[in-house]
Amino acid sequence: ADGAPAFQQSRVDGIMKVFNAKKDTEMQFNNEDTELADKEREYFEKQVKTVADGFMPLLEVDPQSTGINLLQLTTRTWAEFSAIAYEYKEEAAKVSAEDELPTWLIEREDKMFGLGRKARMLSAVIQTIGTEFGLADLSLNTMRVQTEVVRRQQRLAEWNYKQHADCSVHVANTLNRQTTEHTKGMFDAA
Repeated sequence: ADGAPAFQQSRVDGIMKVFNAKKDTEMQFNNEDTELADKEREYFEKQVKTVADGFMPLLEVDPQSTGINLLQLTTRTWAEFSAIAYEYKEEAAKVSAEDELPTWLIEREDKMFGLGRKARMLSAVIQTIGTEFGLADLSLNTMRVQTEVVRRQQRLAEWNYKQHADCSVHVANTLNRQTTEHTKGMFDAA
């Protein structure tokens, strides 16, 4: 409002639809080759165990704070994954069936899959060691994920504003004039 950058609620709603669709899904592995899928599953489970084992010494000293920090990391990761997945789907829909995917969109796809893996890994770590946190609620809280999504969207809106709108003649002429008029009005009222 008043020339300040703001996120679009419709994007937040779309991202949250992705989150709600993905939050209870399990990690997917290559289903075409059963042997390869089993190896991928074993590797994923080994990584979950490694991360869980790495947190155990921290839980000896301060389980609640460590647990809260891990829950926050998991929440932020799910928010980031959901946003990237939404953006990927949105941009992929704009690409014609005859055209190749642009390199940046292929990179976005890789990031989407990587963040999906990380989000599910962190959730699996919490399932493995969460009882050690001494916390009553270990659930992935939808409202906290949405708060992180809103923060991300606001940061992007501000970044885009600084990259584009802030350099425009409209901003220089209109908003600066408004600021000057406001300042003059405040001086006159004093």
